Amino acid sequence: MKGYLEGYAFTVITDHQSLKWLQRLEGPTGRLARWLFEIQQYDFDIKYRRGTLNRVADALSRQPEICAAKAVHCRWYRRLHEAVTREPGGHPDYRLEDGELQRHILHSLDFKETPTDAQWKTCIPKEQRHGLMQQHHDEPTAGHLGIAETVARIAEQYYWPGMFREIAAYVRNCQNCQAHKIAQRPPAGALHATAVTRPWEQTTIDLVGPLPQSR
Repeated sequence: MKGYLEGYAFTVITDHQSLKWLQRLEGPTGRLARWLFEIQQYDFDIKYRRGTLNRVADALSRQPEICAAKAVHCRWYRRLHEAVTREPGGHPDYRLEDGELQRHILHSLDFKETPTDAQWKTCIPKEQRHGLMQQHHDEPTAGHLGIAETVARIAEQYYWPGMFREIAAYVRNCQNCQAHKIAQRPPAGALHATAVTRPWEQTTIDLVGPLPQSR
């Protein structure tokens, strides 16, 4: 955004009325001084518009929360979700957070350690796993990383049984990786002549084919 605004005069239409007097403030200190220093590099005017009338900006700043409940058909996910809902204390490794099934993953051997939010991973049903792997491997910001890196990235926040096997298969079958990634094996060594001490000591043959028939 900076590249589009620097060097150009523009108008800011906002419902934040305090911005109108920020540029006229005498002797600002602390955070106000830092903000004033930040916006002084731009050439702009501020026009106030009441929030109820500033509907153009609502698409960015006031998006409604749409809770689109997706049907989950994964038997493993549904079984655990129903069990934890019915008897939370009977499944200490699982919990429901805002209706979302999570599992506690212990990162150390200290079993007396108090669980932290970072150790609770969101459980992913079967129908959402392909999209999640695609997001963490294929997207431009993902970088088509290898198996270990992709597993580590997904495992930071998510869990499902057999996830390492599924992620490894997904990365191995990635067509872009197969077409463009450089092989990580060491280069082949230089050819060396083989000393022959007697006739027929070594016999070699080259095979080629199948070849197309000539006309």
